[in-house]
Amino acid sequence: MAKVRLLSTAERKAFQSPPILQPAEKISCFEISDATKKIVDSLHSLHHKVGFILQLGYFRLFRN
Repeated sequence: MAKVRLLSTAERKAFQSPPILQPAEKISCFEISDATKKIVDSLHSLHHKVGFILQLGYFRLFRN
C-alpha cells in the first residue's frame, strides 16, 4: 500500500516546533480566570490539569 504524504518536510518541522511567545503573549494565553480555576480544580490528575491549561493557551493563541 502506498504511503500517504500529508505534510511536506517544512510543514512537519513547523508543526513540531512550538511557537516562541513574548512575555505579554504568555500572560494573555495562560492567565486563568476564577471560572477556569474551578474547572482546573475539578480535574483529578496533575497531568489533566496541565494538559487542560496548555490546550486552553493554544486555542487562545490561535483563535483568529
